Amino acid sequence: MKVKIIFGMLSMLAVSNSFASAGTVHFTGTIQAAGCDVTPTTKNQIVDFGIISGKEFVATGDTAAAKSFHIDLTACPRSVAPNDKVALRFSGVQDPDNNNLLSVGTGSSYAKKVGIAIFNQADNSAVQMFQNTSPAAIVYPSGTTGTGDVSIHLVAKLQSTGTAVTPGKIDSTADFSIIYQ
Repeated sequence: MKVKIIFGMLSMLAVSNSFASAGTVHFTGTIQAAGCDVTPTTKNQIVDFGIISGKEFVATGDTAAAKSFHIDLTACPRSVAPNDKVALRFSGVQDPDNNNLLSVGTGSSYAKKVGIAIFNQADNSAVQMFQNTSPAAIVYPSGTTGTGDVSIHLVAKLQSTGTAVTPGKIDSTADFSIIYQ
């Protein structure tokens, strides 16, 4: 009987997992009372690329159908951003061939080998998915009171991810977050 109990305990030890600490993660931050408001006209908008010829895309990385858009923030309290700047961070379904681009959609009816690229309009620098745009300064009225406003101007382009862009529809959504800097 003792042999069975000891054998049972040993077999339980043999199948148990062992864990070791490889490091730690420390989380910090601050919750603010209020942030900037996104204006109703720019909160939910549509960027229509229209109809684009596949001939626009000859090589990988070619862009076409540039469309400007902007996101306006208003009523930004003076204490909202330590350096009086904000940026945006876009998230959504990434293109399967280039994770810096937004997917145009999935399924047999969607275009292939093309994604949606977002650029900062001021310097034409690419905005990577899940990364911040270039920071924009909040403009406050003169004096020590009042809230500020900022408009972040961007450009969306279709960008080929291969040499054989397949015709199809484009239907995608990106969410954005405000990053206070």
